[in-house]
Amino acid sequence: MLPFYDGASLFGEGGSPKLDLFQPWLALVAEVSTDVELRAIRDVFDAAIWEWETANHFASVLHLLQSGAVESALRQFPSVLTALQAAAGQWQRAADWLSEYGESHKATLYAPLFEQVALHQQRLRSRQQQLQMLMSRYYEEWNVPPPWLQGQR
Repeated sequence: MLPFYDGASLFGEGGSPKLDLFQPWLALVAEVSTDVELRAIRDVFDAAIWEWETANHFASVLHLLQSGAVESALRQFPSVLTALQAAAGQWQRAADWLSEYGESHKATLYAPLFEQVALHQQRLRSRQQQLQMLMSRYYEEWNVPPPWLQGQR
């Protein structure tokens, strides 16, 4: 049997996204002058909520594995990836609002936000790969094709 993971290495202590991820966006909060900027900020908070959901879904999958409910855990795992993809999508939407509809004279204010979104996208892609590798091992052990590979055989 594969060892179980507590999720801390993937999601940090407590599994939740760190609140410092909002720090760069606070500069925008102080300068908000359009609904577009508020929509971008809303999407950042939605991204954080989805990251929180990802950690919660992953904790549930690990609990099921540790409880011996392997089939249930393997059926629930796709919800982890769905939440992770939703988080990445919300980060992208935040950047898209500013890129497409933001005020051009605020380009220097937006630039670090775009950089942060790119870093979050990279972090989330890495996390997705780590999760897929980890869970692939569980799927393999139980002789079940991973959902992200189904239909490719």
